[in-house]
Amino acid sequence: MIPYLLSGSTLFISAYLFRCLKNQKSRNNKLQHLLIKKTSQNDCLKQQIAFLENKISQNFLERQKKITELEHLENNLKNLSRSEETLNISKYTLLLKSRIAKEKKDISCLEELNTLNFFKMKKLLLERSKNLTDGEINNCILAGLGLSLKDCACLLNVSVNAIKMSRYRAKNKLRIPSHLCLKEFIQKMHCQNMEIKLL
Repeated sequence: MIPYLLSGSTLFISAYLFRCLKNQKSRNNKLQHLLIKKTSQNDCLKQQIAFLENKISQNFLERQKKITELEHLENNLKNLSRSEETLNISKYTLLLKSRIAKEKKDISCLEELNTLNFFKMKKLLLERSKNLTDGEINNCILAGLGLSLKDCACLLNVSVNAIKMSRYRAKNKLRIPSHLCLKEFIQKMHCQNMEIKLL
């Protein structure tokens, strides 16, 4: 009778240990899958950041080229106004000067956005609202960089409606006033952060 009790309890213990090992293995597999998912998301974010930095630098170079062309036109107009007496040339010169000023302002904004550090911006957004999801943070930063809904959807491989909803939720969570769009808010937030650093 005692050997039967021992074999029964041994069988019970071995079944219990087998179940524990199986559960442990399943937990390890889940953790491994989660780790793989997180690293792939990290890699994806790094690629997105590199893509955006590349896009900003291209935009920056295009703007610089535009400014040099506009300055060249302005010089030509000045030379023309010296040689001929026309009233319209001074108007065109003023228009060109204002356009050059606008382009230079856009370039300074692009330079500021180029200095935008993803992780610092994420920290600023989380300080404002703790319950933002990673997707909403990504959408806020992409909006701050000036990407359209379509560009964001293509970049994140989701639908345009998903981006709209994510931006809408983020705007509510961040308590952004209705007169401000998300892009303006993020850029203003970034500029204020830069001013604080300068002080």
